[in-house]
Amino acid sequence: MMKNWMSCNLCPAIAISALIGHLVFVAAGSAGASEASGDLTVDCEKIYQRPLHGKTFYEENPTYKDPRDDTGDWVFSTPVEHGLDPVALREAAEELGKTKRALSALVIKDGAIVLEEYFNGSSRNDANNIHSASKSMMSMLIGIAIDKGYVKGVDQKLSEILPEYFSPEDSKWKKKLTVRHLLTMSSGMKWRDDPLAGTEYDIEKTDHWVREILSLPMVRAPGKEYFYNTGLTHLMSAIISETTGQSTCEFAHENLFYPLGITVEHWGRDPQGYYSGGYNVYMTPREMAKFGLLALQGGRIPGGQLVSGSWIRESVKTHYRPYDDYGYGYNWWIMRAGGHVIPFAWGWGGQMIYIIPKMRSVVVITRGTSEAAWVGKEPATHDFIRKYVSAGK
Repeated sequence: MMKNWMSCNLCPAIAISALIGHLVFVAAGSAGASEASGDLTVDCEKIYQRPLHGKTFYEENPTYKDPRDDTGDWVFSTPVEHGLDPVALREAAEELGKTKRALSALVIKDGAIVLEEYFNGSSRNDANNIHSASKSMMSMLIGIAIDKGYVKGVDQKLSEILPEYFSPEDSKWKKKLTVRHLLTMSSGMKWRDDPLAGTEYDIEKTDHWVREILSLPMVRAPGKEYFYNTGLTHLMSAIISETTGQSTCEFAHENLFYPLGITVEHWGRDPQGYYSGGYNVYMTPREMAKFGLLALQGGRIPGGQLVSGSWIRESVKTHYRPYDDYGYGYNWWIMRAGGHVIPFAWGWGGQMIYIIPKMRSVVVITRGTSEAAWVGKEPATHDFIRKYVSAGK
């Protein structure tokens, strides 16, 4: 069994490259921590299976149970031991938990869990659909594929990687599409972003989703403008499969998830067998936090770099500013709160992973994705972050 990175008994604090240009030190383990119970193995040929798999772009959202107990992976502490106002933090958590869709709130500071709350019957072993928060994970997988030489770089053309979907008759704009355009949502493709009648619902009616995405009309030159498009992250999954010779599920577990102690309970696939790129991925809040810690620590674990620090820095840099309040990097959002620059992974319905470098913190918030999630935004999650950054240092 692969040893979990959080349970490294003798690992010292790790100096990491900062997400915003300074050094942060995060403790990576604790004396006496033991390996989590349960096997760190996933059968990728089983976890995609469920009724109507490959028939709908977005699946139903049941809750799975993670059989592993990863408590031994973690250090537990109190807010006051890490310079946080415990009353302010408790009040923020209570306010968050008042909403009927609230599921969890985790705060990790200096490598230790200082707050872990579950709401409305949820628990730490509940693995739910993290929706588009997994887009930030797809970005990390592309970075790993580049580090390992499978992908030449962000400026490699898609026509070189997926040549079967291109022809001499294609427009000059389509021929210019690169990996960078997928990462930054700047493809120039025509895409209808509608939660009830978006382009995804047209694509799911076809028998080849990757082909259909790449056949969408080009309405502007690539790189000119940001426009949110989940089809682009699905193309990233196809790129990983075609360049590595592994399914995205296999590549992800071998090179990212297993080293972090993450085992995905369910991951959707399309009709060709490409795993969903940036949606239909199920994991627990603690597993989301482990991914957040990797980003906070500049891509480094005690055994070395999982992904290069330069990739992390480039990923959380604002490449486009689609809204006044948010920047967009390589499938990461960037916001500001209380003088902090905060990259975050943002999943539909409020599945959030916030990285707060100056406070050496990761915050995970998850919410239910019932029909109620179609309405409104997720202000409660951002409110919690604003209260958190004002509660400590």
